[in-house]
Amino acid sequence: ADCPVDLNMFDVVLIHYSVRLYLDDHLSPHYAKALKRFGGFKALFIQDEYDHTNRAIRWMNELGLHTVFTCVPPEYKEDVYPTAKLPNVDFVQVLTGYVPLDFESFTHVKPMAERHTRIGYRGRDLSPRYGDLCREKTTIGTQMKALCKARQVAVDIEWDSSKRIYGDAWYDFVMSSRATLGTESGCNVFDFDGVLLPTIQAALSETPDLSYKAIHEKWLAPLEGQIMMNQVSPRIFEAIACRTALVLFEGTYSGVVEPDIHFIPLKKDFSNLDDVLAKLEDIPYLEQMTERAWVDVIESGRYSYRTFVGAIDHYLHRFVKRGNNSRLISGVVGLYDPDTKTLQPAITPCNEGHPTRQLQVYDWHRLAHDTSWMANPPPPKPDIPGKKKKTKLHKAVANEIKRFVRRRLKAESR
Repeated sequence: ADCPVDLNMFDVVLIHYSVRLYLDDHLSPHYAKALKRFGGFKALFIQDEYDHTNRAIRWMNELGLHTVFTCVPPEYKEDVYPTAKLPNVDFVQVLTGYVPLDFESFTHVKPMAERHTRIGYRGRDLSPRYGDLCREKTTIGTQMKALCKARQVAVDIEWDSSKRIYGDAWYDFVMSSRATLGTESGCNVFDFDGVLLPTIQAALSETPDLSYKAIHEKWLAPLEGQIMMNQVSPRIFEAIACRTALVLFEGTYSGVVEPDIHFIPLKKDFSNLDDVLAKLEDIPYLEQMTERAWVDVIESGRYSYRTFVGAIDHYLHRFVKRGNNSRLISGVVGLYDPDTKTLQPAITPCNEGHPTRQLQVYDWHRLAHDTSWMANPPPPKPDIPGKKKKTKLHKAVANEIKRFVRRRLKAESR
């Protein structure tokens, strides 16, 4: 089947980063074909650029993209996306995430003095393939938990996947502690051809107790740090919105937060731990720091999605004339999952086997009401007895008049 949407009705097509071009079958062939044919402006938001980089580059060329919104710092752009391979693509650096609008209204937060747990943290034990930077997400948790236990400091620190927290419960958890831990996000080991992960997985299958140090020395060390992708994590924004103090490994954090102003810096060898823990006992100090972080990062709007979208709109207006390919689109189409009671867009670029393909079509009037996607949707028109027959009659009379006029015009022309 062809793509169910005529993309030429749009001036711009933006590909979201959730459509991971580096995966073999994440973009369906039908959408890929439609994107190639689309004559308007095409742009891609991309993340996780350290995996299968060459495959993503191939897609950028095949789809004829004009712009890529990337997380790669400008100084490393040529190392990742050489101009020789992508001569006609503009690369614009963006963050991995921004401050959602609802964060600005976070007012009912637990007072710092009522938070008895000093540090709350949920890490993740990622594959060794992702190198030292990702390894820090586990290291900061395991080391801090052990050191705090020895000092009898109350913490809630876990890194096992079974201990992860989701939904609104996550924000309750973040607000329950005086501080949370954090590291820079990203990966500094680029795997351009996707060979590292299967190689390391095979080695671990053969030798399950193979240490990270041994893996790093054999496969990762030559690549580690050639391209620096240290980024600020969206979790930083979450903590600031919850008025929770940040205890972060030393780093730049994309320039969003600064040490001793917005966060308490923790040395990676934990040599200043006692000083860090002492600051967690100083309630006025924590309140002043979290307030500064809130004002500078959240309240300022500098890193909000509103500001981000405005910047994207401004960028697009430089290249796209409004209305070049516009057509009127009326109606709302959506998908409703009765089990989870969640709504999804009806049209997805994923293949037939994708989970959203299994959802049922939802009545658009009900959909508009439930999601506030449409203000005051028009109610269904009531059936009026005899109206359909009259409508058919009117159309028949009109068609007969047209035929009569055509015959007379032809006769006169002879």
